[in-house]
Amino acid sequence: MKIVSSETVESTWKDLAELSVKDGLRHQEEFIQRQEPLAQFIQIMGEESLSSDAHGLATYVTLNLWQMFERASPTPLPPASPDEIMDAFENRERWVESFLDVEEEEIERWLRITSEMPQEHVTRYLIELLMEDCRDPDSIVNLTQEDVGELFLVLLAVIDVLDAKLQEAMREA
Repeated sequence: MKIVSSETVESTWKDLAELSVKDGLRHQEEFIQRQEPLAQFIQIMGEESLSSDAHGLATYVTLNLWQMFERASPTPLPPASPDEIMDAFENRERWVESFLDVEEEEIERWLRITSEMPQEHVTRYLIELLMEDCRDPDSIVNLTQEDVGELFLVLLAVIDVLDAKLQEAMREA
């Protein structure tokens, strides 16, 4: 199994954070062109389930996630199908539901052990972003607890989809 390295994760988010608006839009257009169903999923989930700030963050983080997996792949990632995306989302919904009767401390402890999750470095990036940066009172992004939970669910599904596409690209290379 190909793992996205911590170096790839860190260099990707730093590189994208430094892009000009014009270059950022170019990357976003490329993502939409190459992963249209995934871009549509984020758009629909944003409109249906997320605040404006959370939707914008979901779009930005998805672009980062896509670039992380692209950089780890020997070839461009194959596009995800709508069925693959919905299957990943529904699997993550069931996974989250399995925590409903678990104490909060146990959930937080388990989430810190991201090595139990696929693509541990990418997942750690997501958890750190949501748990630390987005709760910072000085952050320009204003998220509710519900936003954080929904973002986590949606973006874990994105990671699952992109991971499956990375593994597929590795088998075909």
